[in-house]
Amino acid sequence: LFGDAQVAEQFLSDIKDMANVTPFLYDDLTSMSKTLKTFGYAVSEMIPALTAVGDTGAALGLSVSDMNIVATAIGRMRQTDKVTLEYLNMLSERGIAAIDWMAEAGGISKGDVYSNISAGRYSGEQMAQLILDNMALNYGGAMERQSQTFSGLSSTLEGLTQELYNAQGEGYNAARKQGIQDQIDFLGSEAGGQMQQAYALIGEYQASLENRQEELLRDALSSVMSG
Repeated sequence: LFGDAQVAEQFLSDIKDMANVTPFLYDDLTSMSKTLKTFGYAVSEMIPALTAVGDTGAALGLSVSDMNIVATAIGRMRQTDKVTLEYLNMLSERGIAAIDWMAEAGGISKGDVYSNISAGRYSGEQMAQLILDNMALNYGGAMERQSQTFSGLSSTLEGLTQELYNAQGEGYNAARKQGIQDQIDFLGSEAGGQMQQAYALIGEYQASLENRQEELLRDALSSVMSG
């Protein structure tokens, strides 16, 4: 997605740090990251956007699925540069007062906001940023506060435990790859060819046992049928 391995590795390191101090797991944040990146967010914009979405989710009690929908709605507005009721409803259904914020920013009524939406007068990119800014303003710090609750601490502990297992897996993979390569080299060598011949003989022997078993069964059946 990023087109650069070093940029991706640094971003994932930042995500890991974020997961360690918030109630969200690494996989939760990478899932939302992919949603934002798909809709054109630059790497430098993603951590602030994730923070705003995460704080909002923590404050409003949203599930990870809901937060992905929030990120999708904002991303679609930004990518298409359009503001539609479909996108805004995805936010309002999850308790995000996007219409109120748009009315307040423009110094107009909510009815005027709906009229402007119908007339296509809003820039989706500008309104997406307006909504993100208001989410950060209204709900900033919610993840940090939630991380100190019982469930938040449990989530942080789970995330750190996952990192231990990840480290174990990386160590295992690094050492095991050499063993796998050695086995590949062995089976591809002359010894591997000799083993194939041996295995062919083993297969023939197994087949001869099955053939003999069927032969004995036929003889027994023939004896029974002939009385």
